[in-house]
Amino acid sequence: MREKQKQPASFQPDRILSYFKAEWQVLLAVTISGLIYNVGLLAGPWFEGKMTGCLVDILRGAGQFGDMLILVLSYVAVIVQSSRYIKRFYVRRFANNVNRRMKEILYGSLVRKSRASLKEEGEGNVITKAILDVDDCVEGMRKFTTEIFDTGVALLSGMMIIPAVFVFLGRDGMASGPSLTFISLPKVFQA
Repeated sequence: MREKQKQPASFQPDRILSYFKAEWQVLLAVTISGLIYNVGLLAGPWFEGKMTGCLVDILRGAGQFGDMLILVLSYVAVIVQSSRYIKRFYVRRFANNVNRRMKEILYGSLVRKSRASLKEEGEGNVITKAILDVDDCVEGMRKFTTEIFDTGVALLSGMMIIPAVFVFLGRDGMASGPSLTFISLPKVFQA
């Protein structure tokens, strides 16, 4: 059987931020995998260009199918899908850990209530409502975490790319507008 996790002295069960602080390692894994995922998506045009070049080489007879397969697998399977899987796995782990922690606190408080007060409130109603409230709260925290980290990581990825474009291509690269994705970013990734 699993050992019960000891709550830090600063943990306050009535404060949502305490649950986020307690799960900082899981949230760090979400952030890192999210960064890899978003940078991988930003590198998409570069990989697509490489795959197109590889396809042209194959059609000319100068390239091998294996070269194209390595590019596709490295981009789709390794960079994008594995980091996406890891991010989702750790977001779900965060939600499960918070759910378990909240229910431990809930059950502990219900066990300490007197039988009379439970009967007065209606035992089944109290327990059902409390469990549903915990589940709703945890689901809200999971959705909030997903949205905050997806948005934050996407913004952070953008803030990493913009200086790189400026360093490698100067003001001309910054002025490329919508073609930034197809012209400037591949040049950054080639550097």
